[in-house]
Amino acid sequence: MQQSMPGARQQRACQDWRVPKVCQLGGCAIYVNADDHFPAHFHVRAGGKGGLQAWIEIDSLAVRHTNLHRADLGIVLNWAAQRQDELRKAWEQAKAGQLPEEIPPV
Repeated sequence: MQQSMPGARQQRACQDWRVPKVCQLGGCAIYVNADDHFPAHFHVRAGGKGGLQAWIEIDSLAVRHTNLHRADLGIVLNWAAQRQDELRKAWEQAKAGQLPEEIPPV
């Protein structure tokens, strides 16, 4: 059963409410997945569906998978290092069934 979201927040969802976009960082979209596995991590997509992607642990910033261009990955990791607390909060909100708050790109 899909949970409905009010107004503009619906536009942040990727396919459905379980994979909300928390930030648009240039050409990279940052997502957290409510139905995802531990450890706490986020996903990055660039180039649309089926394009380049990565998944990165929040606490260690370890890159567990990527085919992103090196420059994009560097931008994402730099941003994530400055936003770890907000990313952790977004993960916790998603795991609790809440729509995470947006995280500023800068």
